[in-house]
Amino acid sequence: MTTIQTPEVLAYIKALKPKKTEDPASMCYLLSRKVTQSTSIRLGNELEKIINLFTSSEDMRPKKAKKGKRQKDFFRRIDCVLIYGELKSNINLDTEKREATIQKVLAVGNDHVAAYPGTQCKSYVVSLRYLKTSDIPSNFVTSYNRVRLIGIGDFMATVVNTPVVEFESYPGYQAFLMSIVDALEPPQ
Repeated sequence: MTTIQTPEVLAYIKALKPKKTEDPASMCYLLSRKVTQSTSIRLGNELEKIINLFTSSEDMRPKKAKKGKRQKDFFRRIDCVLIYGELKSNINLDTEKREATIQKVLAVGNDHVAAYPGTQCKSYVVSLRYLKTSDIPSNFVTSYNRVRLIGIGDFMATVVNTPVVEFESYPGYQAFLMSIVDALEPPQ
């Protein structure tokens, strides 16, 4: 048997550095302290649940996603329009994941136009990192050009027609996110 701990491997391991900063395209970039990856994932999931709890329009999401069916983060009927939002904590996805997200958003829209004849379906990739669509860097806007990419504040105010005070400014949004983080991972 041979050891993997060759001088080259040991030198490589020694050169590894901890990740010092969050990705600027990640919602966790807005947090005032570092959190574990588990808490970061839970934060995105809990924010999704909160947005769905807060929104009073008809919830069109199935109670349980059937095997082979796409889970829908936000799917509501507002007036006579179906609104689908794929909520993303980080829009800086590798090419493969970004393409899968785009395909999902397009497919959900197409599926529901067929399922609800005469009903319009508007589908979005919703960035939980950026409040205003105009804040999203142009390279992301370009890479998601086949779908509507929108900031969470703009999505709630203009698409869902429910402006949210905490989504109007970054300090308010950061304080709101930190209240969730502190419940999930109390500060030491």
